[in-house]
Amino acid sequence: MKRIRTPGVAISMPPQDADDQHVALVDQARPIFAGQHPAVVGSALAELVAIWLAGHQVSREDHQQLLELHVETVRDLLPVVEAEIGTRSK
Repeated sequence: MKRIRTPGVAISMPPQDADDQHVALVDQARPIFAGQHPAVVGSALAELVAIWLAGHQVSREDHQQLLELHVETVRDLLPVVEAEIGTRSK
């Protein structure tokens, strides 16, 4: 699967290292979420995003910008993932 580089990921690390680590992390998480009810997965992901945002000790404005970038990245990834798993948005 072609991965789209997440903007702003791990600024202090080489981009390829960041890409490799995020692919490995996604591969570890997939089996955990597989077969779970979508509402449960959504709730877990929301908490994980909150943990991610809280780890950035920045202003609320900066949190908002990070969240907007995150949502934009999810939108960019959606067609790639839909093609991979054989679904599409309605």
